[in-house]
Amino acid sequence: MAPAIPADDSTTGDERLGAHLRGLRKARGLTLTQLAEAAALSHPFLSQLERGLARPSMASLERLARALGTSRVELIAASEPPRPDESAHPTFVRAAEGLIGPYAEGSARMLAEGPRRFEPMEDHRDLARALRRDDAHGRRLGVLPLGDPAPLALAGRRALPAADREGTGARRTHRRRRMSGGLTFEVTVRERREAADGVIVLDLERTAGVLPHWAPGAHIDVVLPGGVERQYSLCGSPTERGTWRIGVLREREGSVWLHENAHPGTALRVRGPANHFLFAPTAGRSYVFVAGGIGITPIVPMIEAADAAGAAWTLLYAGRSRRTMAFASELTDLYGDRVEVFADDEGRRLDLDARLGTPASRTVVYACGPARLLESLDATMAGWPRGSLHVERFEAKVLGPPVWAEPFEVDLMMSGLTVTVPPEKSILEVVEEYGAVVPSSCRVGTCGTCEVPVVDGEIEHRDSVLSPEEQDASRTMMVCVSRAACPRITLEL
Repeated sequence: MAPAIPADDSTTGDERLGAHLRGLRKARGLTLTQLAEAAALSHPFLSQLERGLARPSMASLERLARALGTSRVELIAASEPPRPDESAHPTFVRAAEGLIGPYAEGSARMLAEGPRRFEPMEDHRDLARALRRDDAHGRRLGVLPLGDPAPLALAGRRALPAADREGTGARRTHRRRRMSGGLTFEVTVRERREAADGVIVLDLERTAGVLPHWAPGAHIDVVLPGGVERQYSLCGSPTERGTWRIGVLREREGSVWLHENAHPGTALRVRGPANHFLFAPTAGRSYVFVAGGIGITPIVPMIEAADAAGAAWTLLYAGRSRRTMAFASELTDLYGDRVEVFADDEGRRLDLDARLGTPASRTVVYACGPARLLESLDATMAGWPRGSLHVERFEAKVLGPPVWAEPFEVDLMMSGLTVTVPPEKSILEVVEEYGAVVPSSCRVGTCGTCEVPVVDGEIEHRDSVLSPEEQDASRTMMVCVSRAACPRITLEL
């Protein structure tokens, strides 16, 4: 049990966190040097942190929590001043279990700063990032500024926000910051069924405790024997709180293992959920969903959300044969002619130019599937308004030679190290050699797990996750594939 921190309003969040860390170290019997080595953080930084003189980043909080055998949520909560009656606060109102939908996703960085620091929010994407917090029991807690419109879908009612949340970005890979992506726990296969030729559907339940909430577009990492990790979109219903559903196409090492070994009662390790492809229906918008093959999996819960919200929508679903197209029959039975199936062996091919060559007012397209389909779609929709196309990629982009072909240096700000990255290695590979702890999974720039804050320097973004606007801003980078575009950069590691 972690030592309790006295509820003293006079202490700052940094001082409270420092006291909490000192108590945890004492309880675990760790010296400051041992903790610094275990968390891959510098000794001076930890010393300042314990004295309340330094403010941690999310990356350092993650590493501290792991080294101390506790949770990042607990460390964040330790830095917040006590609010004995938050419901009576004149500016904020608490929303507990009723929160569903995309507003359960959020940003731990904003939460670490605390709701007392929030400024009025003009963009509901910021509100969505701010709203999620887990308490020690896994319950969903959020704090919502009363001055803003309340774009909540509460339990028992499905309400669309009046504000336009489609954003101002150009055609882009839609993404949402990871929140609980670092949490790994055990689940059990409750049910398995064949969804199509080469595709199985697994229903998963948590071995102990409740499953985290998720929103349409979310995925989980499945950690398989030998350290292999694979990402699978959640394709059930977010309202089914006791079960996660994934669809698995038999194609690579990890999926082959699941096809051969995952049966009712099989235990699996999973991480997540995370959401880089968030869907939230908006009043007055219509939607076109485009899916190719196993790319249907993240689209299924989006369709459910759009239909429940009363939004106009159409699904264009392409594949080799209906026998290989998971959920094709169920979707057609449920939604009738709003689902169009284009099966090659039936002589029906999806003509993107005919369907989406002409821009349509207040229509948004969400697409997932093979790279060739997404590249064709991007070219077809080149003349559409900004923010009209949102995609999720299962395959990494084809990359040419890097802009900076020479070795470059990376300053690891939190660790106090400077490392040299040669042309034949990634930043991730090099910092791992030096003992830095960086969560990673796909290592090809498609999952977003290895996202690291950029402090200084020019970055060549080579990932398939960040949007063009996010890449231009260069606030973060995926260190598994992205590189420096200059001799030296600084990262928050």
